[in-house]
Amino acid sequence: MKARIWALCLVFVAFWGAAAEAQEPPFGYEVTQMVMEGQPVEIVFHSSEALDTLEVNITRLKPKDSWAFSRKNLGGGDSVVFTLEQGPGNCSYKMDVRATSREGEYEGSTTFEVASMEPLDIDVDLSVDLREGTLKFSANRPIGRAEIELFAEGKKPIDAVEKDYGGNSSKAEISWTPGEDTPVLVNMKVYDTYQMWRDIQVFRLEVPHEDVVFDTNESMVRSDQEPKLEASLVFITETLQTYDEVLIELYVAGYTDTVGKPADNQKLSEKRAKSIATWFRGHGVKVPIYYQGFGEAALAVATADEVDAQANRRAVYLMSNSKPATSTQFPNASWTKVK
Repeated sequence: MKARIWALCLVFVAFWGAAAEAQEPPFGYEVTQMVMEGQPVEIVFHSSEALDTLEVNITRLKPKDSWAFSRKNLGGGDSVVFTLEQGPGNCSYKMDVRATSREGEYEGSTTFEVASMEPLDIDVDLSVDLREGTLKFSANRPIGRAEIELFAEGKKPIDAVEKDYGGNSSKAEISWTPGEDTPVLVNMKVYDTYQMWRDIQVFRLEVPHEDVVFDTNESMVRSDQEPKLEASLVFITETLQTYDEVLIELYVAGYTDTVGKPADNQKLSEKRAKSIATWFRGHGVKVPIYYQGFGEAALAVATADEVDAQANRRAVYLMSNSKPATSTQFPNASWTKVK
């Protein structure tokens, strides 16, 4: 599962010594020493007094490149930002600076290094039952710490947990004390040992509903069954409004009992799930909608073959921000999107 990523840049601060005079330099600078791949390096100069000119020449040693920057008439307390493209991996730079003011001329040189990191990638195990109170996850490098906030239906706060992993592993889990309220939304922030982090949301809510009754071997939604879907539509609409910051999708799964041939039941459950999903699309649900039929492959109540069991003729409407993981409820992940 993927989500948006943010990085906290490590900053190196230094003050320049005057080459020609034993005076405090009229400026300082900051360099971002770690960036994500594709991000520029920022060098920020701060003037402590008025500068007539500021000239900065930077050379990247490998792969070879150079940049020249200049500014005139900087006031005391002004800041100016110069940016340059970082090469892959770790890069070394040499920087020469010359500044002039009414007080004199300042020159100096220094070197610095900048590391380029791959974006922090986090995979969350979505096959777990959040009611059990544990969420497992892994990263593409050692994990420093993690923070989670848990919310129940209606955005009711449940718990907030922080855990420090010390960078000992790229696999981790975080737990909370299960209570009466089932977590619906988990807001998660995972940090690596460089203080880069990634924000992740896990959203999962099964829509309470009354199952639609179809005619034998038919998949068309009868008009007398539409009030059941209309009630579900109200719940879905309200949920989308409550959690409008989450990219929610709707998944409709269909199931049958064991009466008839398994292959026929599979096709029938697929058609019925598609009919329900299409009904929601036609009645104003704008988020992505997917459907799938499981036939008699995921019985709610275990029965022998050719048993007429109402409990097994059912559907599941799941609101989630990611494709459901394979499980006993969803034996495979071959979901079809409604256009």
